[in-house]
Amino acid sequence: MSTKVIGFEKLQEEYESCPDFGEVYTTLKTEHLQVVDDFILRDGYLFKANKLCIPRTSVRDFLVWEVHAGGLSRHFGRDKTIEEVERQFYWPSLKRDVAKIIGQCRQCQLAKHCKQNTGLYTPLPVPYCPWEDISMDFILGLPRTLRKFDSILVVVDRFSKMAHFLPCSKTSDASKVAKIFFDEIVKLYGLPKSIVSDRDVKFMSYFWKTLWHMMGTKLKFSTAYHPQTDGQTEVVNRSLGNLLRCLIGENGKTWESILPIAQFAYNNSINRSIGMSPFEVVHGYTPRRPLDLLPMSSHDRVSVSAVEFASHMHELHKEINKRIHASNLKYKTQADLHRHHVDFDVGDYVMIHIRLERYPSGIVKKLLAR
Repeated sequence: MSTKVIGFEKLQEEYESCPDFGEVYTTLKTEHLQVVDDFILRDGYLFKANKLCIPRTSVRDFLVWEVHAGGLSRHFGRDKTIEEVERQFYWPSLKRDVAKIIGQCRQCQLAKHCKQNTGLYTPLPVPYCPWEDISMDFILGLPRTLRKFDSILVVVDRFSKMAHFLPCSKTSDASKVAKIFFDEIVKLYGLPKSIVSDRDVKFMSYFWKTLWHMMGTKLKFSTAYHPQTDGQTEVVNRSLGNLLRCLIGENGKTWESILPIAQFAYNNSINRSIGMSPFEVVHGYTPRRPLDLLPMSSHDRVSVSAVEFASHMHELHKEINKRIHASNLKYKTQADLHRHHVDFDVGDYVMIHIRLERYPSGIVKKLLAR
């Protein structure tokens, strides 16, 4: 069996008349030069370093839509889409074109929403390696699927930002949740050192606390009505909700079949804090995607010895730890400019406003357009 992506051979005919690449293409072709300003000509295709140059044609729009909404990519925002396109392709107005196209995505306009943070930013301690310090939470209120699932257990590694989305039922007790966790997480990564969660009745049960005490895992619980304590999982929950709303449309009961694709898309997207994808942090390389089938943009992975690979992973994890520290410091400085801190003493009277979304009975609106 063989694969061939058709249509890209027409790019060779467009380079010469393209306002962006015509001059450098003509220079390389007529003067038989190897490199001009980091541009090279290979098999009739123009590359800038190792990125394929795309002339001013409809192929640009096609590639952006493919990365944003097609294949294994799932309606991520402007910055992540730009990073994905820039990974393999180049043209001068790439960022501006991607931003314009993302702004025209009707599905994103319907499914996504904005939020506002309050209070000073206080980051949690930064871990040192993957899957030792994790956070977990539930997404409730989903339509019931054919396998009787109506909730998602979200487990996030606080170091690599890798997430696992595990379907479950809101009627599952602590023992059932523990079985799901051992079947899907512990078998892959071993036992964690700490688990950050909210004060869900399942996490506060005697069974749950006793189990992890015997395993030597420390449980850390957030304060009531302070979801920012477990902000890592809350952000992932919001991203997963956006992904599911973009993918399932009006077929709300099909969300379970979309979870594997949503998990791959999330773990293969560039994370702002660490500057690379969670998949690459954990495994040391990026997975193959549909666009990697293009022969002119594929790169052979270099075979390295076990010692070199172990050294690479060790240095990678040290670098990720530094990036998370720097990201937390930068984000805290910027966030605290628009926030203020208020001290309360014991005995002070305060007014607390808790907004609950109320819907008519019998209607599940968790995955509907905002």
